[in-house]
Order: sequence, then C-alpha cells, then structure tokens
Amino acid sequence: MSGINNFPLLIILLLFISAFTMPLIKKNTLVKGISLSVMGLSNILAFFTWTFVKSNGPFFYRVGHWDAPWGIEFRIGYIESIMAMVFTFVATVVIWYSVYSIEKEIKRSKVAFYYLLINILVGSLLGMVFSNDIFNCFVFIEVTTLASCGIIVVKDKKENIAATLKYLILSSLGSGLVLMGIAFLYAVTGNLNMTYIHKEIIKVYGIYKNTLLIASGLFTVGIGIKSAMFPLHIWLPDAHSSAPSSSSAILSSLVLKSPVLLLIKILYNVFGGEIIHEFFNTKFDFNIRRFGHDYGFCFCYASKGNKTCHCLF
Repeated sequence: MSGINNFPLLIILLLFISAFTMPLIKKNTLVKGISLSVMGLSNILAFFTWTFVKSNGPFFYRVGHWDAPWGIEFRIGYIESIMAMVFTFVATVVIWYSVYSIEKEIKRSKVAFYYLLINILVGSLLGMVFSNDIFNCFVFIEVTTLASCGIIVVKDKKENIAATLKYLILSSLGSGLVLMGIAFLYAVTGNLNMTYIHKEIIKVYGIYKNTLLIASGLFTVGIGIKSAMFPLHIWLPDAHSSAPSSSSAILSSLVLKSPVLLLIKILYNVFGGEIIHEFFNTKFDFNIRRFGHDYGFCFCYASKGNKTCHCLF
C-alpha cells in the first residue's frame, strides 16, 4: 500500500500542529497565510486520498502500534474521503474570505487565537469523520464543541457570551447523553471499535434488545443537540447571529454536518440497518411526524405577528 494511506492522519496532524504555532507568531498576516496554506494543503491531500479510495476501495488505517480493537483505527471509505475533500475545500474558501474581513469583527490581538481555533476545529471534525473508534469520536466531538464555543465568543460582546453559554450548556447535555450511549454499548459488547461492536451486537441483540434501543435513542438525541437537528436547535439562531461572519459560515457548513455523518455511522455501521429499521418502525415514524406537525403549528402561531411563517410542514 502506498504512502497515500497515511494522508488522513497527516491532514489531522498538520492542522493540529500548525494551530499551536500560531500564538507564537506576532504578525497577523503570517498567521493568516499559515492557516490558509495548511488548509489548502489539507484539501490537496484529501483529494489524493479520494483518488486512492476510488482506485483501491475503502481501507482501514491503524493509528499507533496496536491493532483493533485495542488500538485506534481509521476507516476511510468513499463517503469519508469525499467529506474530507468537501470540508477542507469549504474551510479553505471561508479562511480566504476571513483574511480580508476578520479584523473588522474582532480585535487584532485575537486574530492568532481565532485561526488556532479554526484549524483545531476542522482537524477535530475530520477526526470524527475518519475514526472507526466510537470513544475517539466522542473525544473529537468535545474538541469540536470547545473550538466552536471559541469562534463564537471571540467577539467578546455580551450577546456572544450569552449565545456561547447557551450552546455550551446544551452541548454538555448532548455530550452526557452520547457518553451514556457509549457506556451502554461497551457494557453490552466489551468493545469501542465500531466494527467489533457491530459483530457483538448481532450475537447479543436478542438478549439486550431494550438496552440497545435505549442506547440508540441516547445517541440520536445527544448528537441531535450537537448538530442542531429539529427540534433540538434552540441554541443555533443566537450563535449564528452573534458570531463573526466567517464563524457563522463554518458553523452552518461544517460543524453541523459532521455530527450528522457520525450519527449515520453509528446507526448503520454499529447497530446495522436491519436493527435500526426494526427500532424506528412505522408507528415511531408516525409519532415523530405528528410531533413535528404540532410543534411547527405552535411555533407558527407564536410568531403570527411576523410577515412570514417559520414552520415547515
């Protein structure tokens, strides 16, 4: 296997290492150049990773000297490589825009700190996309949360602080639910690697059906808060309206998408399609639709003074 299979780990390392060099640099122009260059290089590496997957198929990458399930493992497939390419491209464009606008929105003394957070944020999002270890994904979720709080509050205004606190409190609730879901899965299967968890779930599903149902619900609600899925999106409007414009672009385009991909991985790679379809049967789906309809009607009625209706049916 060629050295291209090392590119996913190299992308994350480049973003993390470059991030922590930025506070040591006094010139903001140089900091912007480093962030933009590293993100552009990451996009190129992601493109080569996609071409490698397209030619050779999905592959597993061992991080460190321990094989799965003991060690951390990346799984790079078609979706992961495409998402890495899209994430780094969007981040490159947003950083390019922020080079000309960020100093109009935040203090010059915080520019290096801002780009440190951006690089860490994108690196943790890609780690969430690549990782095949469920607890490692949780770690990347927490890094993402803290970095997201940083790029919102960096304006250092009253409304930014309030929005960040709201996001942090709700995100902490989501983190607790996800961690409880991981604890349930580990108690049932004895593994943290997604591939091995799925193999064990197939064996013990008949015994721990209710436990696995609770675990899937915890993951859905917990990650739903992180990704601002309806109706768990109440932190999002304040965060978008108060954050710098480039931060708002990162939040909407990247931060909300990676947890959704993680939830899809957990539901279909960990639990499996047949089990999930059994959990979320027709009756459950009907109840969700009914709840969405009633919630949307109430939200629409509450905002009747507005010219437009904010609910979607």
